Amino acid sequence: MRWKKIGIIYFLTFLLLAAVKFICLAKGIETKMVMRDPIPLLRGAIYVGCVSNLGILAWGYAASVFFFAGAQSRVRGLSVFLFWSGVLTALLTLDDFFLLHEKVIPLLFGIPEKITHIFYGILTLIYLVIFRENILKSYLTILLPAFFFFAVSLILDDFIHSAPPMLEDGAKLFGVVTWAFYAHCAGAQAIQASPERG
Repeated sequence: MRWKKIGIIYFLTFLLLAAVKFICLAKGIETKMVMRDPIPLLRGAIYVGCVSNLGILAWGYAASVFFFAGAQSRVRGLSVFLFWSGVLTALLTLDDFFLLHEKVIPLLFGIPEKITHIFYGILTLIYLVIFRENILKSYLTILLPAFFFFAVSLILDDFIHSAPPMLEDGAKLFGVVTWAFYAHCAGAQAIQASPERG
């Protein structure tokens, strides 16, 4: 079974690399521009984007914990909550990592950044409404500060464009690390609450 699973993983990885090569050939892009790290390619300083990268790591940690805890939980309602928490977090991770709302979506679809923010806000509201019972039983003292910091970052990004990066991105980082800590606590709580596997 494990060999079958790793075979699937290798096959999907191969498809990814094949797709990258095909797109590079079709668009006349040097393959190394897609495959290698941006700092040496663009001859940037080693500290470029380091805080942003730390935030991405925190996003990825939170998503992984949600998915893992959801898979381990034997309580159905709780496992579903954790799974969709992981999906939402993974979406935000991809957005932050690939600059979807800042660059990709406006470039490809002409959708302004604020509209994407509204879309994410609606998704989050739906998530909060559907899983309100799970959320109310979880660590609100951690969750509420996370949403506060995210709200501050969004307000500064959308309405106060003169805000210094330390304030806007600092609030975002506080939000991300708080959300990651919430994922850690909620995941641990879910696993501990699950009955022992027979």
